[in-house]
Amino acid sequence: MCNALHICATMKFEQMINMAREAFLKVPKSVLKGLGLIGIESVFCQLPGREIMTNIKSFKIRFAALFVLFFYVLLFCSGPALCAKLAIYTEDSAPANFVQNGTLTGLCVDIVREMQERIGDQTAIRVVPWSRGLSYLQSRANTMLFATTKAVARSDNFHWVGPLIRIKWFLFGLKDREYDIQCLEDAKQFKSIGTYIDDAKDQFLRARGFDNLVPVRDNLLNLRKIVRGRLDLFVSSDVGIKPLLRQSGISANKIVPIIEIKKADLYLAFSRNTDPEILHEWKQAFASVVRDGTFLKIYKKWLPDLHPPEPDCCGLHEKFF
Repeated sequence: MCNALHICATMKFEQMINMAREAFLKVPKSVLKGLGLIGIESVFCQLPGREIMTNIKSFKIRFAALFVLFFYVLLFCSGPALCAKLAIYTEDSAPANFVQNGTLTGLCVDIVREMQERIGDQTAIRVVPWSRGLSYLQSRANTMLFATTKAVARSDNFHWVGPLIRIKWFLFGLKDREYDIQCLEDAKQFKSIGTYIDDAKDQFLRARGFDNLVPVRDNLLNLRKIVRGRLDLFVSSDVGIKPLLRQSGISANKIVPIIEIKKADLYLAFSRNTDPEILHEWKQAFASVVRDGTFLKIYKKWLPDLHPPEPDCCGLHEKFF
């Protein structure tokens, strides 16, 4: 009850209206009839919050009764509409998370859905461009984005659950071209290196003084540009390059790794102002899928030749894999 009162005290009027609207739809007709609110529900549930302010005089008595009802439902009824709700976003990036024949699938998608089942969460996973998902993660409460690299530069900006997958970053180039690259610094001599906008690999190279980066919103463009001679190199990962090549139709014999940049672990990233109870549920669910072997089973289904990363959160300190 105290939590509900705290929510109400910190809510803006329009937020309260929207929550009340959701609560209203859950109330039995018999309760509405007893409060004299039959007939007003359609008006209330269709009007935007701001318009309700302008119409308050026309039904202020019923409006007051409605808020009595709202507080009743908020304090004593249960249901996802009355709780802080998590928004879940991912991108289209195989094999972790991708759309195949209109269906979202992938290693990380399977893990997230297994966790959702254990939590009892039915939130739809929305596929958005990476830069948009990152923007939501940075600016919105109760938001999760996966699979997100836990880079040093962003580690304090979010809450983390995982890791879900370990990858290696490489600079890739053309097989029939000579590259004089002995270390990462040598790549600065080239005119253009393709990257993925707002991606951790792009941010990593920029932080190390690379001023020859050409970011794009779709990683497929980097493959197409390099085979057409419009890029010298591009950045991708060991697990990401194979599905990219299949999707592009470009022969795998044309593209080779030139130099490894670093290893990186990908996580579920939660916005800093995510409800602590939501965060706790997801940490517990991750611990559960690791402990009973489900995580390893899913990992080996998608990446049978690779070893999964050790979990580093949720109190999981023992060796599992």
